[in-house]
Amino acid sequence: MFKENLLVKKIVVLRLSSLGDVVLATTIVESLRLKFPQARISFLVFKKYQELLKNNPHIENLITFNYSENLFCNFYSFIRILMKLRRDRFDLLIDLHPKDWCFPRTIFWSFLFGKCLTSKVQVKVKALSFKTIRNTITLGHGAGIHTIDLYKKSLSGLGINDIDVTPRVYISKKDVEFSYNYLVERNFNKDCLLIGLVPGASYLTKQWPEAKFIDLCKRLSLEPRANLIIFGDLKDKALIHRIVKEVNSNNIAMAINFDLNHVAALIAQCKVVVSNDSGLMHLATAFRIPVVAIFGPTHPQLGFAPWGDNNKVFYSKISCSPCSRCPARRRTRRSRRWRCPRRSPRRSGRGSRRSSGRTSRR
Repeated sequence: MFKENLLVKKIVVLRLSSLGDVVLATTIVESLRLKFPQARISFLVFKKYQELLKNNPHIENLITFNYSENLFCNFYSFIRILMKLRRDRFDLLIDLHPKDWCFPRTIFWSFLFGKCLTSKVQVKVKALSFKTIRNTITLGHGAGIHTIDLYKKSLSGLGINDIDVTPRVYISKKDVEFSYNYLVERNFNKDCLLIGLVPGASYLTKQWPEAKFIDLCKRLSLEPRANLIIFGDLKDKALIHRIVKEVNSNNIAMAINFDLNHVAALIAQCKVVVSNDSGLMHLATAFRIPVVAIFGPTHPQLGFAPWGDNNKVFYSKISCSPCSRCPARRRTRRSRRWRCPRRSPRRSGRGSRRSSGRTSRR
């Protein structure tokens, strides 16, 4: 339990990944600043997400973990960061990694940091198991809890209650100038209706069908004031080029594999963003941009619906949802419906079940 007379001077927050989770974690930083205005707040995150936090005025010490595929390099970075952090002697450590919601690598490294770091008080976010939340949603016994509400609940032991904060990402003036210049170079007027589109996602099964996005872009391109900008990383490059080629319009631009600070600045210029269940969806809500979110196998009540009241969520309601084991699912290119090998029609007997299991593991 937290002692009211404990003087908190140094705080460290652990949230290594991913993009959407780091954006949602900014609510914790502002809550801590309101509760402990004199404290020095440190934040530990994977290096590729540092652009989301480097301009945050509430974070005095941004610590980046340069994760790579080389295990030796990872342990070297871990020891170097750990030695630096242990010298700070934190009063409060907050770990925002619920075990049921993280990737294995994130669980592993957050566990090591949490065990090796010393602090007077440690706060660990506790979440319900995925099975419990799934049964709650499918049986109609209630709705899931949003990740931000889960964070607030975890901080209640620190005396942080009823603090209404929303995700917030800060961008520099240089990034704002970049976004203006980028739009001017493509002859996009300042008064235009700039619409952002995010056709990609972390897994193929979370993506709205390509034909649907093409049809949407064609309809939007007919609007005289509308200009479109499509966001994505390198793995979405081929998809975005196909969409642009099919639409064949002058009022469409591409932002492929841009730095996160530049992506944030461009999203901040949009009037609305149409996105799959992805990290850029949460990034748009950090700028209070209305979001049209499209959910396939994942469920908006799993805790990652776009935060705010000015958003619209479309949910496919497929039979295997809610589900977060995206690598085990596939969607056929010919079909516009979501397909899951684990939920494929069974023939009869055990043979078909074993066959379905083999298919899902490939």
